[in-house]
Amino acid sequence: MLIFSIFIISFLICIIFTFIYKDFAKKYGPLSIPNNRTLHNSPIPVGGGLAIIISCFTGIIMTFEMGYLSKEQFYIFGIGSLLTGLVGVLDERINIRPCYQLGTQFLSAFYTFVALGFYTKINEQVSINFLALLTIFIILFLIIWIYNAFNFVDGCDGMASSCIIFITFPMIIIFESLGYEDLVLLLTVLLASNIGFLFFNKPSAQIFMGDSGTKYISFFLVAVILESLQREPKLVFVWITIASFYLVDTTLTTFTRFLTVPRFWEGHRTHAYQNLVQIWNSHKKVLKLTLLVNLLWCMPLGLLSYSNINYAQYICIIALIPLAIYSYKFGPRFHVQNNK
Repeated sequence: MLIFSIFIISFLICIIFTFIYKDFAKKYGPLSIPNNRTLHNSPIPVGGGLAIIISCFTGIIMTFEMGYLSKEQFYIFGIGSLLTGLVGVLDERINIRPCYQLGTQFLSAFYTFVALGFYTKINEQVSINFLALLTIFIILFLIIWIYNAFNFVDGCDGMASSCIIFITFPMIIIFESLGYEDLVLLLTVLLASNIGFLFFNKPSAQIFMGDSGTKYISFFLVAVILESLQREPKLVFVWITIASFYLVDTTLTTFTRFLTVPRFWEGHRTHAYQNLVQIWNSHKKVLKLTLLVNLLWCMPLGLLSYSNINYAQYICIIALIPLAIYSYKFGPRFHVQNNK
């Protein structure tokens, strides 16, 4: 009953604020103007992530006041994610330079890393200073990568919010079975907000999430991932399997561009799903493909890896292989071959 109540409240708040903000942004901006990096043909309001921020923050306050979150968790999921989201709101309006954005991502990653106790744990378990520093660097790099990987997903109508829905729903089931009620409630707030936003972002999108949404959600989700891994490290393979459709596309695309494109970090539209949008001339068809892949492949294999946790790494590899083939076939390589 509590989960249902939190879900409904977060869902309704997101719908109401997205509806209000959509009309406001149409008049006063910011707007996403069509260019060679976008897949839409007319100006679309940007910054709908602000509604997700308001919705999630309200849900977190309620959860905290009812005693389901500790103060430390409130500082991370409430205050930390809020500040990260506000940086995104600012970026949408003044276009923060990439180097400064990377700096804020590093601060966000380090804050989460320290606040969740990973810094202390590594120093206690790794006696050689060099190895400890290397371990910390690798974890921080992976956190920052996930931040950016989620931002890369926001390039097709409905893709970013549906990504969160497909990831959070099976993890709610898993956390419920493990008795992690605090994490269940946190993911429920995130799930409800993204379902509410999807009503306005599905094809043909009336509004985009923008940096405010992607920065906020990526911080929030990474914090949940890290907290769950503290309790059960083997869940790392479950997370990767469930999110494999998105992780493979963003990782393989970035790596391919790193090897073939001089300024690989610049904006583009060469992800596999973006190329399919151009081939099929339809955001809706690509979103349906995403739905099928997640429902029939990633989610079942993710739940299977949890129920067979000792074999989770092998199930994870099985999940990744066909997705890697798909991303390689229709990613940057496909784009270059068909634009010669």
